[in-house]
Amino acid sequence: MAKPQKLPSGKWRIRWFDADGKCISETFSTYDLARTAIRDRQTRTELDLERRERFGSSEMTINEAADVYFKGLRRDPNNTERRFKALVRQHRTNFETHIKPHLGTRKLADLTPKVMRAWTETLAATKTARHGEKNESGRTLSASRIRAIATTLRQIAKANDVPLVVMLGDSLKQKRRRRRPKALQTIEQVRQLLGACRQPWFRIAAAIACYCGARLGEVASLRWRHINVEAGTVTLEMSWEGPLKWRYEDDDDGPRVTVLDPELAALLAEWQAITHGGPDDRVVLVEGKRPLIEGTDDVARMTRTACKLAQLPPLTFHELRHSYGTILSNQGLPATKLAALMGHADVRTTSIYINPESETAIQDPRARLSGHVADTAPKELN
Repeated sequence: MAKPQKLPSGKWRIRWFDADGKCISETFSTYDLARTAIRDRQTRTELDLERRERFGSSEMTINEAADVYFKGLRRDPNNTERRFKALVRQHRTNFETHIKPHLGTRKLADLTPKVMRAWTETLAATKTARHGEKNESGRTLSASRIRAIATTLRQIAKANDVPLVVMLGDSLKQKRRRRRPKALQTIEQVRQLLGACRQPWFRIAAAIACYCGARLGEVASLRWRHINVEAGTVTLEMSWEGPLKWRYEDDDDGPRVTVLDPELAALLAEWQAITHGGPDDRVVLVEGKRPLIEGTDDVARMTRTACKLAQLPPLTFHELRHSYGTILSNQGLPATKLAALMGHADVRTTSIYINPESETAIQDPRARLSGHVADTAPKELN
């Protein structure tokens, strides 16, 4: 078995050959993650080679292909066990309920576009327009559920080296639109939420997210040397390496500097006196002992509990970062400056926090092109 190699940057690289003989490499932050990953990759390659010797991929039925797919599923080292089990349970439900009854006995080679079109039309026939409305078969399928079922079939075919195209109708295609994220609207709500946090360490983590717009990975990697009390700044470094990295693909992953709010500075001073943190120590220490671990510590549950105790709408931990952007936008901070504070590479990403102010726009002196403000109200035109 090949051993992980340490790079000059401090990360660990692994290399292995897949079933097609192609050399693939990946990098990980720790040696344990790299060692676990290379064992998983090599085991998966051995299963692929064994499957190719036993079966011809395109001659397998959907039932046989699904057995191979589910036996070969392995948890990603960056993913949690609970999330992995939920994913497997969802794929099994989709297969047993909607794929096996219609396509179970067909061969992968027989999944022509015509067959796929007839199958999706069968699924679409059970789709209803209103939430909760049921048809004669007693099943309600939404467009998102049909897309999830099609994804399960694609994964089964992909695991058996068979490319598959599932054509979805226009009514089933996902309509991409930006929605305004859920967030706290006022600083009073932020104070109310922080007062409802039960764990002291989680209060500090939530305060950093609310007052600095920090992501969970940035909160976990924040050290005391990154906080400059004299300059009133906080330096945030992106360190997220989990399965949700794709969510931030439009953001700037480099370090960014934000403002140290006086209220946050007071909370951090009290917390440092309790933990006796040095310059290289982590700011957020769970139970005051160990660093916050992304994907292990259930900060989502703690956030929901704090919102419930504070009688606020339920939020996720990442939506505390949205609260930072929403409140600053409501206070009139320009979108270009807000984008720099949030770490957005594109100002269009920042625009989701901005509310149109049609009522106050005509009262703003800057709305006059000439810059002059009339001394009296305009007279009616004849």
